[in-house]
Order: sequence, then structure tokens, then C-alpha cells
Amino acid sequence: MLGFQLPFPFPKTPEGICRVGMVAPVGMDFSDSHQRKLEELGIDFSGVAKLPGKTFRWSGRYSGSMDMLRQFPPR
Repeated sequence: MLGFQLPFPFPKTPEGICRVGMVAPVGMDFSDSHQRKLEELGIDFSGVAKLPGKTFRWSGRYSGSMDMLRQFPPR
């Protein structure tokens, strides 16, 4: 199972409508079969760099209102 949201919400990229690409470093644990599956969906991998080591993963939990812009309007 892929641990990112890249292939969603577009299960297949319509040719000529838009070009979807992935720009990211991935580790050696990112399998060629995963890449092929995404390329079959029309996702461009020219911006992907496969590097030694494992792919960086991050997780977090959000709770309550995180609407900081209510108190802090950006300039």
C-alpha cells in the first residue's frame, strides 16, 4: 500500500486535460512496482529522485479548531 495521497482523487489522468507529476525524494523502499502502477495512471515521475535509505514518513494527529487565521490575518 502506498503511504501518500498522490493517486487520489484522480484514478486516471485524462490525456490532454492536465499533467500530473510527482516531485519528491523517495527511498530504496519505494518499489518499482509502485512506480509502474502510478505511471500507468498517467503520473509523471521525472521529478522523483530515488535515494539511498528509507523514504521519509511523517504522521500527526490534529484535534480541535486549528483555525489560526481567525486571530492572525496574513499580509
